[in-house]
Amino acid sequence: MAKQTKYSLSVEDVYSHYDEMLETTAMLAWNTSYSAYTFAFHLNQLYGLELQRRDDICLSTLKEEIQCSVYSYDDMVNHLSFYLIENGLSSRQQVQELSYFDKTLLIHGPESFDRAQQIYDDLNAPERAETDLIAMQREALRLSFVNSGIVESESFDFSDPDEPRSSMIAPNTTPNKKQQAFLDFQMKYIQGIFVELDDILVDFD
Repeated sequence: MAKQTKYSLSVEDVYSHYDEMLETTAMLAWNTSYSAYTFAFHLNQLYGLELQRRDDICLSTLKEEIQCSVYSYDDMVNHLSFYLIENGLSSRQQVQELSYFDKTLLIHGPESFDRAQQIYDDLNAPERAETDLIAMQREALRLSFVNSGIVESESFDFSDPDEPRSSMIAPNTTPNKKQQAFLDFQMKYIQGIFVELDDILVDFD
């Protein structure tokens, strides 16, 4: 009987798939005073999403175990997946890189960066003078959402791992050592999330 050959995947092999996913994954991050449920509710109302609660995950792939709440929604029409992640308070206290933001929205799909930019711009826009009743109601909800609990918001683009971009860093400037370390952590953070969410990920390719 022929001896069976066993193959094992290295860490690099496992992460290579998730490296490719970064090419079509946009990231938005917020510092808020909202619960995950309330934040998901407002995103659903403002942007036509249907984020639903999923099982919590633990990112054991990082130096410290990070407990996260998860909400997700797959938009099969526009080929986009949305993953809202909330880092637990203890994780934010233990890991300095997580202390800046409590909410993260990952958008995966061919048009993910355009959609992320729309949401980012909308939540950072000044008050609008609307005349249509429905538009006025939405604007009131948007302003309440932003002014009542969003402290800071940032966007991240890791489609080119060698030249990551973020609204935290001025355009056409090279990140300093501290900024680069923070961006590297965020990339590993996204990869860790995808590892734990693998069973619900949708491939739109």
